[in-house]
Amino acid sequence: MNEDFARNLRLLCSYYRSVAEVCRRLDINRPQFNRYLSGRYRPSAHTLRRFCAFFGVDEHEIMMPSAQFERLVQVRPRPVVPAVAHAPEAADLAHLKEIGSAGLDKYLGYYFETYLSMACPGQLLRTLVCLERRDDRVYYQRTERLIEHPREKAYHGIYRGLAHFLTDRIFLT
Repeated sequence: MNEDFARNLRLLCSYYRSVAEVCRRLDINRPQFNRYLSGRYRPSAHTLRRFCAFFGVDEHEIMMPSAQFERLVQVRPRPVVPAVAHAPEAADLAHLKEIGSAGLDKYLGYYFETYLSMACPGQLLRTLVCLERRDDRVYYQRTERLIEHPREKAYHGIYRGLAHFLTDRIFLT
């Protein structure tokens, strides 16, 4: 059973540039994912559901015999390009994407950011921001830690998005 699962998982990964890209998108440890690809281990129910949601298959489908699964995947309709790609502003957005990543390489890394909290007026928030390049884009992750009252547990917020460099400013969207 694990061998069919491993073959099916390798087939699904073949639709992406690399296994590393799949691991990044799934936010899973590469060595652990390699164990699933080899067929030595089977993922937990939770992890299996994450895989299925990511690849767009059902749990029972990914466990099918590999020849049957391959036929199933081949007959599935390919995703349709959304109408947004044909919108009048699509060309402008594509141009912004191109120029927005240029010039950011020298800013890649970790930074502290300090600003006034809107949730707790009068308090300052200090967050950790990480800028990193993945493929042809620069992404950010902002991690904040907020303690409203000294005896309460701290709240941790993690926010992710794209970074753009336009007119000597970095925009985090």
